[in-house]
Amino acid sequence: MDGKDFSEPIDHENERMTFDFLIDGFEKHLNNLKPRDDYQNELESMGEVSSIAQFNQLNLATLHVDEHDLLTKNLDYLQKAREEHLSKI
Repeated sequence: MDGKDFSEPIDHENERMTFDFLIDGFEKHLNNLKPRDDYQNELESMGEVSSIAQFNQLNLATLHVDEHDLLTKNLDYLQKAREEHLSKI
């Protein structure tokens, strides 16, 4: 391992298993969220914020939209990277 610079995969099976592990974790967390449209509709229906509770709800809905977007983008990237990796084997 001392001579490795990690420009090439060490073991194709380990790399595939790593992609599978990451994708499974991201999918699990994404499945814990409601569909993105639910959070977006909640944001649109809130209107003017007039209390701390409404402000907290606004922040929570915004956080969920952002979390959903990040998980989806990362999941898409990992799935594409896994497919590219598998096509090289």
